[in-house]
Amino acid sequence: MARNVLVVIAMAVFLSQGAVADVQVGDIPPPRLGTDRNGDRINLEEMSGKIVVISFWATWCPPCLKELPVLEAIHNSIGEGRLEVIAVNTEDSRTYRGALRRLKDYKMTLVHDRRGLLQRQYGVDGLPHMVIVGIKGVVVSVKRGYNEDMVVPIVEELNSLLRAQARARLLEP
Repeated sequence: MARNVLVVIAMAVFLSQGAVADVQVGDIPPPRLGTDRNGDRINLEEMSGKIVVISFWATWCPPCLKELPVLEAIHNSIGEGRLEVIAVNTEDSRTYRGALRRLKDYKMTLVHDRRGLLQRQYGVDGLPHMVIVGIKGVVVSVKRGYNEDMVVPIVEELNSLLRAQARARLLEP
């Protein structure tokens, strides 16, 4: 009897590893985001005190291709000391390498999720999919889809987070 219970528990744990987690506001997101184009590991825990924008995208997704330059502009205007933009590509390796060549001048962090692990961990079920993580490492916003009408609210939200970040830095000993 006890053995049957252990088997059931083991199966439940095994099956849950492939399940889609749905990262929501208030959650602490999975910290590991793979490696960037230079082979450096990307870990959210090392970005404490920064605002982190994580966007899942693909080359076949027109809204993604409109969103990427906006995110690059945000990344460049605010700077890596205060904000990190991590763009997670969801396609096969060949397509990703081609995208890297086209985006070679982009300064934001580009990551590849060729096996879909990050997509499952973050609950991505459509593209683009954006997760904004605040300075304390907690998800403050999740956005699904993209259109030009979203730009101003996103910028306003980031500005609000930047003001809070500045206040927190002023209060540091």
